Amino acid sequence: MNDSPTQYYFGLLRQTVKLQLLFLGLLSLSRLLFFWQFSPAKAAFPGRELAEAFFLGLRIDLLLVCYLSALPLLLIILNHLARSIIPLPWLTRFFRGYFTLTYLIVSALVGIDFGFYSYFGEHITIMLFGFFDDDTWALVQIGLKNYNVTLIIGLVLFYIVALVWLVGRFFRDVRPTGAAAGPLRAAGVSSGETRMGKGE
Repeated sequence: MNDSPTQYYFGLLRQTVKLQLLFLGLLSLSRLLFFWQFSPAKAAFPGRELAEAFFLGLRIDLLLVCYLSALPLLLIILNHLARSIIPLPWLTRFFRGYFTLTYLIVSALVGIDFGFYSYFGEHITIMLFGFFDDDTWALVQIGLKNYNVTLIIGLVLFYIVALVWLVGRFFRDVRPTGAAAGPLRAAGVSSGETRMGKGE
């Protein structure tokens, strides 16, 4: 759908909130998976402590989501104050690229932490950089023996493709009108119409 500038900005914000809530749910799901995978089989945890722990994790994930939203929100405000000096279609492309990249980085850190904990029994720390100081090839061989690398690579590729598609799907229908595309875009449209009028 084609929107006026104000509708376009609200459309971007609305889709951003929906996407961020979905990513927040994925982060919470990863915490549940982590707990299910690494908690002692016969350990009994008081329900209150579990609830408090997961609530704390939710607050941390929510803080991360808010940080990820800061740059897009600031860009929308500045571009609106500057009367859309950045063509609005470029904003849509930026949002798609920005959230795809940041989600991939966060997902990679979560995945690395998962593997790090499964091997060393603790969360990722500065020790990760010791991977390159030790016998790196020997560590790689141990990893190849202990993990189904083919399956992991397949899942990673599937996740990347699904993430790119999902982010693109959220912003696919947010489009400005031709008049609201920005001064650079409008100049290009005007130039094209002039050439068409001259029969070029």
